[in-house]
Amino acid sequence: MRPKVRCLVYLLYVAGVVEIALRIIAPEIPNFVGRFHSDTWYRLELIRSASNSARRSELQSGVFGRGQYHPILGWSLRPGLAEEQVPGRYSVTTNSRGLRGSVEYPYERNPITKRIVAIGDSFTFGDEVSDGESYPAQLATMMPSTEVINSGVNGYGHDQILLSLKHETRKYSPDIIVLGFVESDMSRNLLRMMHYPKPKYEFSSGALKLINIPVPTFAALYDQEVYRSKILDVIRLIQDSVRLKYFSTAYREERNEITARILDEMVQEIREVGAKPVFVYIFTPASIPHMRRTSKLASEDFFHSFCNTRQVKCISTRPYFEGALAMGTQLKQEGHWDVVGNRIIAQAVYETLR
Repeated sequence: MRPKVRCLVYLLYVAGVVEIALRIIAPEIPNFVGRFHSDTWYRLELIRSASNSARRSELQSGVFGRGQYHPILGWSLRPGLAEEQVPGRYSVTTNSRGLRGSVEYPYERNPITKRIVAIGDSFTFGDEVSDGESYPAQLATMMPSTEVINSGVNGYGHDQILLSLKHETRKYSPDIIVLGFVESDMSRNLLRMMHYPKPKYEFSSGALKLINIPVPTFAALYDQEVYRSKILDVIRLIQDSVRLKYFSTAYREERNEITARILDEMVQEIREVGAKPVFVYIFTPASIPHMRRTSKLASEDFFHSFCNTRQVKCISTRPYFEGALAMGTQLKQEGHWDVVGNRIIAQAVYETLR
C-alpha cells in the first residue's frame, strides 16, 4: 500500500474513532463547553433535553411548556393557559389568542378608548410574576382608561418580535406600541436556534432577507441529528467560542447592524398602522451590578443612538432603578424582575406617556 494511501486510511480510521467517541459523549458536550450564544450549542442542548422520552414526545408533538410550534415565529404562546407556577406565589394565564392574562381583546377596538400594545420577550411577558404584576399589567392599572395588551413572548429576539408585529400585533390597531428592549435580544438576532428552531434575518443587497422559513419542526431536526457529524459540531463550537472571545468587536458590530436594520423595519411597520413607537430600555436584574460600576453600558449607547437618529421616543429605566437603589430598595440581581422591578419599569413608561 502506498504511503499516501496508508496515511489516508489511518486518518479516516482516527476520524471514525473520534466520531464514535463524540457520539457517545454528545449529550454532555453542552455541559463541557458551558452555555454561550451559538446555533450549534442550542441545537445540541435541545437534543440532549430530548434524551428524556417524555420530553422528546412533548417536543415532537409541537406543544411544549407554555409554547407551541409556529412555522413563521418558531414558537408562540399556547392559548388558554391556566398554570400555578409556584404554589401561592404566582400564576400564568393566557387568553384565547395566546396573550398574557385572561382578558379577551377583539381586533375591532372602541375608537374612544386608547389602546397600547407592549411587545417584547420574557421581561415584557412577565416571567416569575403573576398576570397582574407584569409591567404592562401595572401600566394598565396606572392608566385605567387605557387598554394595555401584553403580547410579550418568552425567548423572543427582535426578529421574532418584528414578525409577530407583522402577522398579529398590527391587527389590534393600537395607538402606541411599546417595545421592551432587552440587551440579550440583540444576540438572539444572530441565531436560527434558541431553545427551539427560530427564524432569522440577514442583511444583504440593502435589504433584510428572512431565512430558516418555514421554521423546522423539532421532529425534523431530531430525525436529521443522526446524519450530523459530531466532529464538525465540536469544530463549530470552537469557532463560535473563539469568535465571541477574541473577535468580540466584530461580533458586536454585526449584532448592532442587524439589530438596527430589524428595528428600522419595526418602526416603519408601527408607523404604517398609525401607531406611535415607544422603546423602553429594560435593565435586567443581572445588569444592576454593571449599572453601579458604569455610567452607561454599550447597549445603552446603541439604544440611545438609534432612537436619536430615527426620532423614536425612547425611555431609559436607568434613572428609575438608580432612584430605587438610592432609596434603599432591595433589587433582585438574577432571573427576571419581581413585582417591584416590574413596577419600576411601568412607572418609567407611565411618566413618559401620561
